[in-house]
Amino acid sequence: MRKLLKNALRAVWRLSAGVRRRLVERIDRHLIAQFEPWLARVDRAHAQNQLLARDVELLGDAIIRELARLQSHVEALDERLQAVVPIETDVANARRGEAPRRQAA
Repeated sequence: MRKLLKNALRAVWRLSAGVRRRLVERIDRHLIAQFEPWLARVDRAHAQNQLLARDVELLGDAIIRELARLQSHVEALDERLQAVVPIETDVANARRGEAPRRQAA
């Protein structure tokens, strides 16, 4: 009995192959039509995000270069100032929260 039922179901499955194929093709076309505009928007957004990421990276690099340049200027000015007016380094004053005192040259 079971074998007869299996054979009958196999025959029905084989006979319905043409209908199933057309049905699957219709469903595929419908899904593609529904998701294609969404995928196009995702692709455009991804491209825009890549451009934005590149711009942010370039901006960050420029800021770091400018920071390094300014830091070297500050260090050079500090050295020139130290040469003109040496700062007294008093640990006791620093612990009390007092500002360092400058000595006249």
